[in-house]
Amino acid sequence: MSTFYSDIRCGVRQLIKSPGLSVLAVLILALGIGTCATMFGFVNTFLLSRLPFDDAERLVALQASNTRSGNPCCVSFPDFLDWQEQNRSLEAMAFYQMDNATLSVSGTPEKIKVTHVTADLLPILGVRPAAGRLFTPQDDQPQAPMTALLSHGLWQRRFGSQPDVVGQAIELDGQSATVIGVLPAGFVFPTWSRDQGELWQPLRPWMERPDHRWLLVRGASGNSGSIGKLKPGVTIAQARADMDVIARQLEQKYPESNRDSGVYLTGLRDHMVRTLKPVILLLTGAVALVLLIVCANTANFLLLRSAERIQEFSVRSALGAGQWHIVRQIVCQSLVLVTVGGFVGILLALAGNKLLFALFPAHLQSREVAFMLLRSYSLLFTLGLIVATALVSSLASVLHICRSNLTGQIRSQHRTTTNRRGHRLRDSLVVAEIALALILLVGAGLLLNSFIHYMRTDRGFDPDHVVALRLSLPDQAERRESFCRQLLDQVDALPGVKYAGLSSGLLDRYLSTSCYTVEGAPAPELGQHFWVHYFDVTPEFFQAMGMRLVQGRYFTEWDTNDDIVIVDQAFVEKWWPDEDPIGRHINFFDGRKEVIGVVGHVKQRGVDKECYPCLYQTGHRVWSVSFDRSLVVRTQTNPTDIVAPIRQIITQLDATVPIFEIQTVHQIMNDQSRLRRVSAGVLGGFAFIALLLSALGIYGIMAYAVVQRTQEIGIRMALGARAWDVLRIILAHGSKLTIMGVSLGLLGTIALGGLIRHYLFGVTAHDPITFLCVIAVLVAAALLACYVPARRAARIDPMVALRCE
Repeated sequence: MSTFYSDIRCGVRQLIKSPGLSVLAVLILALGIGTCATMFGFVNTFLLSRLPFDDAERLVALQASNTRSGNPCCVSFPDFLDWQEQNRSLEAMAFYQMDNATLSVSGTPEKIKVTHVTADLLPILGVRPAAGRLFTPQDDQPQAPMTALLSHGLWQRRFGSQPDVVGQAIELDGQSATVIGVLPAGFVFPTWSRDQGELWQPLRPWMERPDHRWLLVRGASGNSGSIGKLKPGVTIAQARADMDVIARQLEQKYPESNRDSGVYLTGLRDHMVRTLKPVILLLTGAVALVLLIVCANTANFLLLRSAERIQEFSVRSALGAGQWHIVRQIVCQSLVLVTVGGFVGILLALAGNKLLFALFPAHLQSREVAFMLLRSYSLLFTLGLIVATALVSSLASVLHICRSNLTGQIRSQHRTTTNRRGHRLRDSLVVAEIALALILLVGAGLLLNSFIHYMRTDRGFDPDHVVALRLSLPDQAERRESFCRQLLDQVDALPGVKYAGLSSGLLDRYLSTSCYTVEGAPAPELGQHFWVHYFDVTPEFFQAMGMRLVQGRYFTEWDTNDDIVIVDQAFVEKWWPDEDPIGRHINFFDGRKEVIGVVGHVKQRGVDKECYPCLYQTGHRVWSVSFDRSLVVRTQTNPTDIVAPIRQIITQLDATVPIFEIQTVHQIMNDQSRLRRVSAGVLGGFAFIALLLSALGIYGIMAYAVVQRTQEIGIRMALGARAWDVLRIILAHGSKLTIMGVSLGLLGTIALGGLIRHYLFGVTAHDPITFLCVIAVLVAAALLACYVPARRAARIDPMVALRCE
């Protein structure tokens, strides 16, 4: 043990001898280890750690799916009942439906997210109430009195953590419900979803309300899903096979509603992270490349230090030191260097967690998730990473020393080794750094180019100076219509307002779909339906959103009947690509409607998502979806400045109308593109680090080469070589390494193309412009790193160089 401590002290002394170079190496290591520790926190939290539910490994998510496309979709409640009754692989199944409701406590209305569940969902998850009790089967009967469970956050926020809240009556959407319990702190479901409920209610009593009975129709579904618990010993593959059999039986029994309908079944964790997982894995791969570059840089640093100590090692060998003793000193020096860099990296990881965490969607930014990023697992991983990095970084030096002739070196007049093997090893590490950096830069460049194409693609509307407020309108028809007319009139009169309109949905929020047929066109096959997104809107909604009128006309104040509609270009291209759509008729379940206008197609869910054709109907008297509406206002100035006056108008008109989800349209678009933005931004940051590390690596090699060749340079200059000749020699060596690294990196980008093509939009995985730009940047950085030591070499005084040892 004393020998080990002696080797550690020797390693510390060696680092202190060259403080500048040691500090640079520590910072490089800190960047690599810090980024790895940060990403491991996210991987551990979202992909590795166990869900906080009982028997979490047996929990599965079930949804309906289209057997042609394979895409999962929401669950129809009648289908769920058949799944529950006929399956043989699940010991329990539960259904949930997400919705919004107006909560009134002490006369103050607030719109909250409500999860309606069957009575067995919470017991399947193993939830135990913090106060009161959970739902019983009796609570989940069609005619049962309305009950409710409060989330811990809602209990604290709206009820002041009152211990006597159990048994208290609250008002939800104008109906009384009794609070029977409070859920524990930290419990959220669905986990990592923006639809996490704040209040929970039994499903059946809510579903029996007249405006919710449509959920009892087979094939109809809302924002719903289901979970199940596998029987002991049953695998997910066996459960899928079981559910596929049931799906085929239902398709034969109900061909009209269940044609091409299957069952999507996967582990609950995989279902919860299905949108995050690709992004996290992509960034993890990028961090692994950064760490390899760091290891190559550190290995080069240690090689240089070993070369400087070659005489020392030769003397030690001559005095009887074994090869293991010398290897141990090299490894200990590496361990000291990497440990210092690792602890600095941990500090960077703490800051990096907060930075990367802030880039993710708001529903992931809870205190519980932030705490999980800093758990002991991450610290243990970092310690293991420090040891692994130290061993990998010292490997090149160990191999080099083991293959060197230490006995011959003791007779050398030079303090450093100049054998070709050492040069080749250092050059190879630099080539590897450049190749890895090129792969990272190409990946970042493709994602950045893709993101630029995404943001520049026409969405069919103008988002500038537009703000939206979601309102929950009164139930009574006359009161609702009066409120809407007065609201629009008064908002239109506000200074700076250009247009104001109401809509049942906005972009990908609160989309409603309906099946239809077109007069004069063939009817769909049995079991098939034509689907359209539809919106109830007021006349100025189109101008407020900046949508283009292509044909016909907009709605007017006098269009109060419900038999006219406006369709979008996608609808026209589907049915009347070469004909005039004005005056055509569309049949819905509630009657026949005439087309009076055509607007440009709006990409509701983002430009990279497939979307149904859209249809708009008048929204003054027709309120077919629900009583929630988005007030969309286009202004001449900053749109957020108009929010306070609008709030005041709404309060004066009806203080019981809650306002929620206040966002500019740009903010909604940013939410849609958030994961693309995170991927491009973070990968770009990693690529910049890789570029910097590669430049430092080639700079170090060239600077060391200048020192090694000082006497040679002096002799050349004494014999008549000019400064340009010396500059050319050094730059030629650096250019050779750069070309080799770029060539090797281009081979690596072939594999990268297959991995990254699913993340791209508007560009190919081998986009020539991106490749040329990336190669130009990398070559320029490498040549600049070569030029600095080359310029120093060109200024060497020949007389000083000839006296250099």
